[in-house]
Amino acid sequence: MNEQVDKKTLIYQSILGIASLIITTILFALDKDIFAYGFVIITLIAQIAFPFTLSNGKPLGMISKV
Repeated sequence: MNEQVDKKTLIYQSILGIASLIITTILFALDKDIFAYGFVIITLIAQIAFPFTLSNGKPLGMISKV
């Protein structure tokens, strides 16, 4: 179960990272700097918060080491 959660998290963060890179590049290319910075901050918050939502508030690494 724990491996499956780790795999889901890794896939989610990889997709989110690639998508955010593409969207941020497009926003900077269109001179929408404020939107690009905001999007980067929102993406970072989402990547940090997502593993905690899967494990009921505990970091994923702490579940297996009880």
